[in-house]
Amino acid sequence: MPDGAAIFVHGILSSTKTWTPLISLLQQDVEASHDYESIPFPYPSPKFNFNPTRRIPDYNTVADSLSTFIAIECAGYRRLVLIGHSQGGLIIQRYLARMLNDGRGLELRKIARVVLLACPNNGSEIVLMLRKFFTFWKNPQEVDLRDLLTFPWVISGREVRD
Repeated sequence: MPDGAAIFVHGILSSTKTWTPLISLLQQDVEASHDYESIPFPYPSPKFNFNPTRRIPDYNTVADSLSTFIAIECAGYRRLVLIGHSQGGLIIQRYLARMLNDGRGLELRKIARVVLLACPNNGSEIVLMLRKFFTFWKNPQEVDLRDLLTFPWVISGREVRD
């Protein structure tokens, strides 16, 4: 068993299947597969919520799930690499910030690297365009993807106005 794990976090409206081609390639690489096991992190990110008894989790909920996932599923690894695509990168950043804010920074010492692929750190203009056309769309994950320049009063999914 490798002593490291690469944890893959997918983006909005996606699933762990997004990572299947990349993980397949990494498993064929002798050095990469020897040093790191590839583990996709699952979390729900549906387009719509048709079940009134369930809610689409917001970033804080997903970040806390990532924390639990790392503590339980990755407990046996000495080194971790967190890899996030798009919203997945924002989830990773939220996880890191929450750990530090909770005074749990020492628990992050196993993290060797963080890789963010096409991460919309300033919000997503693409999601903003979709929102204009689909005004009925209510998704708490979408709120955190709003362009910070267009919606400067939206911070962490809450509207903050003077």
